[in-house]
This record gives sequence, structure tokens and C-alpha cells, in this order.
Amino acid sequence: MDYRLTVADANNLSDSQYNHDGRMLERIVFTLTGLRNATMHDSAIFDANFNSDGIATSLKCFLSDKTMISNITFDTIIDYFILLMYLLKWQGYEKQTLLEYVSKFECAKEALYFKVPKSTFGLLNGMDSQKKINQIRFYISN
Repeated sequence: MDYRLTVADANNLSDSQYNHDGRMLERIVFTLTGLRNATMHDSAIFDANFNSDGIATSLKCFLSDKTMISNITFDTIIDYFILLMYLLKWQGYEKQTLLEYVSKFECAKEALYFKVPKSTFGLLNGMDSQKKINQIRFYISN
């Protein structure tokens, strides 16, 4: 018996299209490990250059399918934020709490806009960051 599939089942991650090998939870944890290590000493995080091993395509597709948010690449910090919001919603956090997190993220993004050159801002957040924020709100609300 493959215990990875049993754990995936128990965590509602047994979508055979993306998790046929039972490793989706592992992929999520390893994806967040880079973010965790980057923030370990209260370092400011502006970009997604901390994940040197790359992100599994199956996780990108899984997250995009579950949230209905397109173009999840993990090249910018907002995609990590989408993953965190997915996990918090999955764990049953209140919609209002999640929407507050989104608002705080958006305020931080807007503050950054006035502190760095526009070209740098675009590289850090991606050209579709506002679209993704709107899509996160829609995902949380439904």
C-alpha cells in the first residue's frame, strides 16, 4: 500500500490528474520551505529568487485548477501568496480573515510601488499582479 496516496486522500489532495503519485503535499511543503528559509531571520522578501530547485509543474497546474487563477508560475511572490491563501482556505479559515490578509498584501504591494522604480516593481510583482489579487478575492469569496 502506498502511504503517500493514503495521506493525500486524508488531506483531500487525491486529484489523480495532478497527484497520481501522492506527492502533492510533499511538493507544497518543499515549495514553502524556500519561502520559510528566506523569512527565517525577518528578512524582507521582494521576489521569488529563493526557490532554486524550481516548482513542480503539477503543483502549478493543481493550484491554478483549484483557485481558477491563471498563469501561476512562482516567478513572483504573489504566486506564493496564492498558495498560502489556498492552504488557509483549505484549513477552514474564515473568509473575512482571508480577505483581510489579501487587503494587507495589496497595501504592501501599493507601498512598494512608490518606493522602487516602476521597472523593478514590474519585475517583482509581475504585470498581472492586480488581476491575480482580484482573482484571489473571488476564490476566497466562493
